[in-house]
Amino acid sequence: MSAETVRRFVSRKTVASRHGVHPETVYRLVRDGKFPKPIKFSPRGACRWPEHVVDAWEAEQLVRAQQGGATAGLTP
Repeated sequence: MSAETVRRFVSRKTVASRHGVHPETVYRLVRDGKFPKPIKFSPRGACRWPEHVVDAWEAEQLVRAQQGGATAGLTP
C-alpha cells in the first residue's frame, strides 16, 4: 500500500483540540450541519473522521474567510 492510499482517522478529541473547542462542541456542530458527520466504527459509538475530510473542511473555511464570507467555524 502506498503512502497516498493510507487514510488516517481522527477522534472527536483530536478534532476539538485542532480547533480549540470543547469536544461536545464538535458534535453540536455536526448536529447543526456545520461540520462533517463522522464514520461510526462500532455499535457502541466509536466514531472517527477521515483526516482528509477534516483537512478539506478547514480549507473550505479558509477560502470562505478570505472571500469575506461567513464561515461555519468551530466556535462555541
